[in-house]
Amino acid sequence: VDLAAGEAKVFAAVPGVPGEFPAVVRVAREGGEYVLDNGRLAVFVPATAGEGVPAPLLGLRVNGRRFGAGRWVSGRERVSLRSEVIDPGRVGGRVRLRYDFGTPETGERFSEVTVSLYPDRPFAPVEERHRVDASSRWEFDLTSGMGALTRDRSLALIVAKRTCRS
Repeated sequence: VDLAAGEAKVFAAVPGVPGEFPAVVRVAREGGEYVLDNGRLAVFVPATAGEGVPAPLLGLRVNGRRFGAGRWVSGRERVSLRSEVIDPGRVGGRVRLRYDFGTPETGERFSEVTVSLYPDRPFAPVEERHRVDASSRWEFDLTSGMGALTRDRSLALIVAKRTCRS
């Protein structure tokens, strides 16, 4: 709203139905994965556990080419994995993953990871919170499946913020 100097306008909140806003990031479930896609970068995260313990980041797609591979490294068996879409794309795409590794003998052991993707950004923030053994971690090999993409210069930057507690 543009107002001239000295001009006033009254706004009021009234009961009603909220408007529909189009998604600015596509968040879709494809098989056992969620895909967060902003048109420049797509990020793949697990929707289900499948075999073994999937890494929170399974792959990336730039210019139509998928590459990268994640894996979980741990001596523990996975107890459970929950995946939850916490922003379906209206502001950005966000998926929270909760890995529970605990047993009655070991107490609570978990890893909580939130992967986000925002409009027109060539990177995906990864926020982590852990209470796991020092030997538990996940790895992401950016070069896996890259092939000709290394000549493209359209590589994604992954920014990670970790908070760990033993």
